[in-house]
Amino acid sequence: VAALVALFVVVPQESVVGPERIALLAGSGGVNRVLLVDAGLSKLSTSPVFLGALGLFFLNLLAVLASRFRPTLKRIEARPLDEQGVAAWARQQENIGGPLPPGWSAAHSMDVMRGFGYAARRTGDRAIWGVKHRSAPLGFLLFHASFFLVCGGGAILYYTRFRGTVVLTEGQRFEGTFTS
Repeated sequence: VAALVALFVVVPQESVVGPERIALLAGSGGVNRVLLVDAGLSKLSTSPVFLGALGLFFLNLLAVLASRFRPTLKRIEARPLDEQGVAAWARQQENIGGPLPPGWSAAHSMDVMRGFGYAARRTGDRAIWGVKHRSAPLGFLLFHASFFLVCGGGAILYYTRFRGTVVLTEGQRFEGTFTS
């Protein structure tokens, strides 16, 4: 899709140079005619090549979103682990753990974690489970689902647009009515 969009710069577009120039370029050779007229690259945004690539992009995006939906929902459930699960989690490289300083209790540790924005829960005598930004994984789904809104908006703009030309000479009246 990105390569086809880059063609907007390289391939003359009818909306920019006009239909007469495209007809002149298409008449100059067989390859030009095939590319500009038959493949529709002079109207790239509506050409079968571009619409096909865009359709494949959105099918792929839909497949990825469908495959990531359930795992993402599981991630945001954030069910607290039991004491053995927290111990296994604490052994992972990206986690921080350590003994409590003298005078600290698990309740005080939970207050500190809550102060830093964690949703903290006790999961045993010696274990606390804390989660911060639990709904953050939804951002992936929402961001990529928004591409469908942009596509829908573009389709609505394209299929509902109207363009008309009025040629007036000074002194003539224009009523503003449209007849097809």
